[in-house]
Amino acid sequence: MHKNNKQLNEEGIVSIVITLIIMIILSLIVTGFAQLARREQREALDRQLSAQANYAAESGINAFIDVLPNINVDLSPKRESCDQNVSFKAPIDQNKNPFDAASAQLGQSGSNSSNTCLLYDTKPETLIGSVSTDSVFTVPLSTQTSDGLSANLQNLTLSWVNNANGSSAIRNGAVAGQFPNKTTWGSNNVGALRVDLIPLGVLSQDTLDSATKTFILYPVSSGQKTKDKNDIGRGDVIGVQCSNECKFTVTNLDKPNYILRVKSLYTPSKVTINSNSAIDGTGTPNKFVNAQVEVDSTGKATDVLKRIKVRLPFNPKKPTDIAVGVRPDYVLSSNETICKKMELTASDADSRLNNCQTN
Repeated sequence: MHKNNKQLNEEGIVSIVITLIIMIILSLIVTGFAQLARREQREALDRQLSAQANYAAESGINAFIDVLPNINVDLSPKRESCDQNVSFKAPIDQNKNPFDAASAQLGQSGSNSSNTCLLYDTKPETLIGSVSTDSVFTVPLSTQTSDGLSANLQNLTLSWVNNANGSSAIRNGAVAGQFPNKTTWGSNNVGALRVDLIPLGVLSQDTLDSATKTFILYPVSSGQKTKDKNDIGRGDVIGVQCSNECKFTVTNLDKPNYILRVKSLYTPSKVTINSNSAIDGTGTPNKFVNAQVEVDSTGKATDVLKRIKVRLPFNPKKPTDIAVGVRPDYVLSSNETICKKMELTASDADSRLNNCQTN
């Protein structure tokens, strides 16, 4: 009986297996680089389209600003859906029609950017202002109910956070009435607010002086949330409890119209203002009229959308309206000519201005 001692030579199989493994690895590397390149290319394109969509959204805001002074005459008070047809009460110059101008193609012929939706509300339920430490946010307060009826301003709620980081963090050991230097306060903490609440329609200086409420809202860990207007004295420092935000409500207001001046102390603040139908601040939200316009604009570039929401002063170009916004403290505003007399030196008579000229 003979045995077969022939052996199989399998040395080539190892080379083939190694070659296949290398080819698979190289294929995976090439595929990964290709996907990475496509991703980078798409991200670059998205950034470009996002910028174009942002410009398209801004074009809607700018187009709306052109017709803002005529908002009472030409436009309905609110546009809350791009599916609805807006009825104009009077003819508008087509070059200033925000719903035509904002939707026009941007750039050169063949541009794929446009404004696809422009919404606005001339009677928002909240007023918003960003206030620095060297400026004052001034706004007129007149309200209507949700069904459009005039309503007396019965309460006012102010909410605020640090404008830079949205924080409501308070200074360690903060005690209402103690005002340290700015460094000790800390730039990341929420600031205090100085508030002037001035009633309109008061004719005498004595009555205006007694009716005006000036107080400071001071953020603390445990403080007040509401206070009756009649219990607020001149220059009171009120400790306000701050959690997710600092929030304080003045109740039992009794005038239909006020002017509100807010200045931020220590750090800039983002202030939100609202009111409602109940004296104690628990009713349905009221709408503010002749104060701000909320504009919501959406721009589109190919398949990328960009949405911008801003607040604009109501009719800023009409001199008979009270301007709304941020301005230097103690600035004078008048619908009539203001005469200023100056004396540069006490010795030189030629440097004295003894009269005012209007030309």
